Amino acid sequence: MSRPLMDHIASSFSEDAPRPPVPGEEGEAPCYPGKLAMMKPVEPPKAVLLGSPGSSARRNEDGLGEPEGSASPDSPLSRWTKSLHSLLGDQDGALLFRTFLEREKCVDTLDFWFACNGFRQMDLKDTKTQRVAKAIYKRYIENNSIVAKQLKPATKTFIRDNIKKQHIDSAMFDQAQTEIQSNMEENAYQMFLTSDIYLEYVRTGGENPSLVNSNGLVDLKVVCGYLPTLNEEEEWSCDFKHLQTHSP
Repeated sequence: MSRPLMDHIASSFSEDAPRPPVPGEEGEAPCYPGKLAMMKPVEPPKAVLLGSPGSSARRNEDGLGEPEGSASPDSPLSRWTKSLHSLLGDQDGALLFRTFLEREKCVDTLDFWFACNGFRQMDLKDTKTQRVAKAIYKRYIENNSIVAKQLKPATKTFIRDNIKKQHIDSAMFDQAQTEIQSNMEENAYQMFLTSDIYLEYVRTGGENPSLVNSNGLVDLKVVCGYLPTLNEEEEWSCDFKHLQTHSP
């Protein structure tokens, strides 16, 4: 991944764009809010705070990773435990969190969050902006998906009315994004910090590729740089495996 893209991820929490759902999984939302809402915030184990960094783990002269527990207190893994912002501000953290959400079938919440960021960057004068707004609404809000279940009725009504009246505004999804982010911070993020995926990643110093989706690099680059081009009534269901993954 190029340095400009990595800087792009770290410098702003609001300049990413979404990966659409895998074809055939549209509408699936088995992870209901109640499943996560019962989770109480937890303090990550001390081992997590002392673990080696992720894929950027420090090396000694023999090319071996640092011994477990020798990482700097300000290592990437330590920063992940500070906030959801810090987690998603690191490319490996964002990738591992996405892998966790995919397993829990809650990845739509993260996709929607990124979709809101991507939409906010679009030119309102561009004719495709309205089509993308409709696609986001249809994919995440109009149906009974996990995203729709976590939004307040007034928020969904506001977005629906804007779509119907064609009042497209860069900030039209902001309130919905805030509600989804709050839910992730209080629930999914807390679960992630005690999940076997995360703890195993810490134990291995971030060097176990089996813990990360094999398409993760493609997914992350797409998340950070692209929104699909849509025809007038085209559903948002393209396969991002076929997209170019060069940095913007």
